[in-house]
Amino acid sequence: MREIYYNGVIYTGTGREAEAMAVEDGRIAGVGNLTDLETCSDAVYHNLDGHFVVPGFNDSHMHLLNYGHTLKLVDLTAATSSLEAMCSALSRFISKEKPAPGTWVVGRGWNHDYFRDEKRFPNRYDLDRVSTEHPILVIRACGHIACANTKAMEAAGITRMTPQPEGGCFDMDEDGEPVGIFREFGVDLIHGSIPKPTKKELKQYLRLAMRDLNSRGVTSSQTDDLAAFPGVPFETVLEAYRELEREGAMTVRVYEQCLLPTMKQLEDFLARGYRTGQGSAYFKIGPLKLLSDGSLGARTAFLSQPYEDGENPDERGIAIYSQEELEKLITLADGAGMQIAVHAIGDGAMEMAVRAYERAMEANPDRTDRRHGIVHCQITTGRLLEAFRRLKLHAYIQSIFLDYDNHIVEARIGAER
Repeated sequence: MREIYYNGVIYTGTGREAEAMAVEDGRIAGVGNLTDLETCSDAVYHNLDGHFVVPGFNDSHMHLLNYGHTLKLVDLTAATSSLEAMCSALSRFISKEKPAPGTWVVGRGWNHDYFRDEKRFPNRYDLDRVSTEHPILVIRACGHIACANTKAMEAAGITRMTPQPEGGCFDMDEDGEPVGIFREFGVDLIHGSIPKPTKKELKQYLRLAMRDLNSRGVTSSQTDDLAAFPGVPFETVLEAYRELEREGAMTVRVYEQCLLPTMKQLEDFLARGYRTGQGSAYFKIGPLKLLSDGSLGARTAFLSQPYEDGENPDERGIAIYSQEELEKLITLADGAGMQIAVHAIGDGAMEMAVRAYERAMEANPDRTDRRHGIVHCQITTGRLLEAFRRLKLHAYIQSIFLDYDNHIVEARIGAER
């Protein structure tokens, strides 16, 4: 069926605006003058009454499920003027909501670089002043650092005897006691102790997120959801999406970046027959997503040389995988026909990802349809840029970092780099 929208101002992106638009089977079939689009007698007409029409926006870097969940957490974005302001926001939330004793209080959005009193990460002692009867977890705006109070660490069983996790860590004081600061995969140690959401709750979070995106004109998104909640199987997340689609509740078209951080998870995913491009108009399997380092703001992005403003002179950030681990994951996914997107902010992490892509291409020489890339790719070198050209890698760039990292990058890595 052809639908014709007319009597409007329709943005085309060509420098000229159109008065009418034809839509067939959910796709724009043409724009122009009304008489040019009247090609069938049974078309349905919609009078736009002079309104301006613009295509829906695509958010190319989203965590849809986590975002929906965040909309139900303590919003700490407006409370990042100081460490004290952040703690006060948590106290106000507890006073207003009156959660039962022992209920987790989780907030997200703080950024210590914006603190006017003390430019440091919160620790267990700061959060103990807020509450000793509620486990408290506050996640930095980037998601790569989380801080917990003593009650939360007790609930998670974190003590001085807890081994450091692979691909992350938690900070210790001079006496070897954990101080409540968790980095990269160390965040999962504490986050995994929060009660896991049910599939019904996952669907609720996704509805909230899609409604919010729609209110801002966003109608499609590339999103990373499969590992949003430690302990929730990726199949449960995929089922939540499928059920929403059957219910007609998908109001954002989703291209799922599949975060599968271990070889076991990737093998299980591939064994179930999932591949890039599978799906429907509203939900498609996208690339394998891998996190190879952290963020510049948290100083967990992995650099080839130390940070200029690091806490110790040899600090280079965190490489989440060894070179061998990264190569095995990428080679397996490449051989299975998956598109791959590797989160890498530091040049050290990017060098590792480039080498892994090269090994995969050598191992699978007959494949010609690759669309691999690097997510963020902030701290580059001339050699890396040449590798992007030679390997035809995509650069997944997020403009939001110009608003923040642009103001800290020289302090982090020096003017020359």
